[in-house]
Amino acid sequence: AVAIVDAHEGIVGISAARLKEAFDVPAFVLAPTPEGTLKGSGRSVSGFDLGAAIIAARRKGLIIKGGGHAMAGGLTIEHDKVEAFTAFVDARIAQSDYADTGVISKVDAELSLNQARVDFVDAMAGMAPFGMGNPTPRVVLKDVILADVRVLKDKHLKCIFEHPKYREKGRKVEALIWNAVDTAFGNVQMKLDDLRFTV
Repeated sequence: AVAIVDAHEGIVGISAARLKEAFDVPAFVLAPTPEGTLKGSGRSVSGFDLGAAIIAARRKGLIIKGGGHAMAGGLTIEHDKVEAFTAFVDARIAQSDYADTGVISKVDAELSLNQARVDFVDAMAGMAPFGMGNPTPRVVLKDVILADVRVLKDKHLKCIFEHPKYREKGRKVEALIWNAVDTAFGNVQMKLDDLRFTV
């Protein structure tokens, strides 16, 4: 993913990290400089060496300067080279381990529907603040199906999960996905006819 933002160059690194985390893809965020170029940062995912791609793009003349390591890098580029740079990086991504395996998510806890309760969420919140040395815990619900999806206020999705064996007789868990209507993820949820797949 490549985003060009009209912002101070000091925030491009954190913005690239957030973009990468949101979509599980290598991401670059570029901002205009007073010299008329774009300066930015990139963040990567396991299986794609972002620094090597930046260096290769520099050698090919696609960027003015840049470098980095496997998971992060920086660059300066001219506006008219962004499309060629993006295509170059996309081609390298297509040949990477990341293209073969995707992102392998790591989770901290695996819960059943019966364990997914407010007191568990409250206990996790007690571990805050979350950040670099204390990442936000990732939890996965096992043995669930998406039983229903409802649109709230034309913007949000309310997902209802059930156990595939007990269905209506078992416990249900509701999850809200804010601002998901008319997004790629939201559209996939809404297009499912029977809304029954194992997560």
